[in-house]
Amino acid sequence: MEIKYISGVVSALLTAGLFSLNANAAFVSLPSAAGQPGCGVASATTIRCSGAANVLNDKLYIAPVIQNGTYNLPSTLSLISKVDTNFASATDALYAGTFSDYVFMDTTTNSVVIGSRLYFGPINGQRNLSEANDIFRYGYEGFKVEAGWTRLSSSDLRAYSAAMSNVGLKQGADVYNSNVVDFRTDVNASEGNAQSGLYLIRTDATAFKVINNAIKIRQGGEEGQSVLSVSLSGYAPTKLESGVAAGETVKMYGGNYSNNMNVSGTATVEYGNAQFSGAVVAKNGSQINARTGTTATFNGAFNQQIGALLGGGGTFVFNGGYSAGNSPGSVTVNGDVVFGASNEALFEIGGLLQGTQYDHLTVNGKLTFGGILKLSFINGYIGNAGDTFDLFDFTSSSGAFSQIVAKNPLSNGLGWNYDAATGILTVIPVPEPENYALLALGLGVISVVSRRKKQST
Repeated sequence: MEIKYISGVVSALLTAGLFSLNANAAFVSLPSAAGQPGCGVASATTIRCSGAANVLNDKLYIAPVIQNGTYNLPSTLSLISKVDTNFASATDALYAGTFSDYVFMDTTTNSVVIGSRLYFGPINGQRNLSEANDIFRYGYEGFKVEAGWTRLSSSDLRAYSAAMSNVGLKQGADVYNSNVVDFRTDVNASEGNAQSGLYLIRTDATAFKVINNAIKIRQGGEEGQSVLSVSLSGYAPTKLESGVAAGETVKMYGGNYSNNMNVSGTATVEYGNAQFSGAVVAKNGSQINARTGTTATFNGAFNQQIGALLGGGGTFVFNGGYSAGNSPGSVTVNGDVVFGASNEALFEIGGLLQGTQYDHLTVNGKLTFGGILKLSFINGYIGNAGDTFDLFDFTSSSGAFSQIVAKNPLSNGLGWNYDAATGILTVIPVPEPENYALLALGLGVISVVSRRKKQST
């Protein structure tokens, strides 16, 4: 159904706060078929896990901490982000409300938890006849899924049941769907059930993003009303199988990502150390962030193309190969950079113009040299004695390249000297051309503990 948005209010909380005192988490796995473990028992009779009116017997209930009449989140959940969206149906203006979309990190598993909360209030002073019988969440294919709910106020309505099914109330028997989680409820303002509890989905994902049609709120017409539904974009877990598309934002909480990926949007490491074992290409216009105190480690080849920014103030570690620009280019990292002992940093040189004819890297932080510096002379460049190439600018540096090699040679009689203190490579005459690489290694591998270097203009 077509949706008319009244407003969308985004509060990016990005905080490790909102911890409360000890509380018992009661997430239960959702079974894929009857007879399998799930719903808190060894053999579930159906794929739908039912709650109970008495929370003491409700397997889906996650007890909050109640202090002075205030309901606090369970201590295992750290709120990351929340979006409140006011919505209305395009076909029935009285079917309207506010949906709150949450993302938490579960501190016991370092995994993503998605939360849903729905409110139906008065509309223009009129009684709201809206009812929600199902809240569907999409995007769970390939993830382990557990469900639960908790209170944020004494009037919150419980989750009646949960299942991995896209079959709504009065649509027949549930059919397992690995992509959908359905919370069945009875949020109904006219009955005094104006607000749901906080319905939670715990996954084994360590990253999340916003997808279209992530949420569907459905009125099943159980009391003779019209069957209505609204769909909203919202949060969903992701494994970064396809990288990060342009305009897309992905946030990570550590995790291991094995596939090759192109990053055209924004990807941020919010906590811990995110490990990438596949090849990663940061495209023009993209941004990869590692927040201060976090690390993004790339064990596969990494290409930072022109217009791609690495930032956030954290640390970027390259172990599987690094190349700057795209034949050639100048790029920037706002944070610390570590070239690991197994890394091979490829820099192309085809002329004297920085960023246009030869590669250049600016590190607004500490640059730790290691591994191999591999030079590739391109576009017919064969060298002239005295030519200089400012390959690196940095705030401070340490370490040294273990070796400097060239994919193709300069003219006979020419080699190079690399000064690690300045990041500058200079073409020099070499008495014995066949030994220029050894001579360059002897002259160029200089260890620097810490210094401040000019930033290029």
